[in-house]
Amino acid sequence: MNDDAKFFFFLSGFFGFVFVYSFSLVFKNDFIISLIFGSMGCVTFSLFGRFFLGQALKRVSKIPSASEEIADNLLSQVNQPENDSQERASVEQRATRANMEASSKAKP
Repeated sequence: MNDDAKFFFFLSGFFGFVFVYSFSLVFKNDFIISLIFGSMGCVTFSLFGRFFLGQALKRVSKIPSASEEIADNLLSQVNQPENDSQERASVEQRATRANMEASSKAKP
């Protein structure tokens, strides 16, 4: 787990503690009970944060790397100076087609 993921995990736990502790302090008027509820809220929110972060990272990792290579090759062809406008149009059409295929494969 990299540092950004740890930061998100700890930040969601902190917000859970503050949120649950403040509400339980208002409703229960007891510091010890509020501290216990706040610690349970911290664990609960951090687990939910970890779950949501895992789901987001799984979706990002499903992007195929082969389509990125194809897109890079096509972009290098488009960026080269060309005199023939028909050849440029065919390269742009292939790039558009590759982008549409990659985006249709990336959707679950």
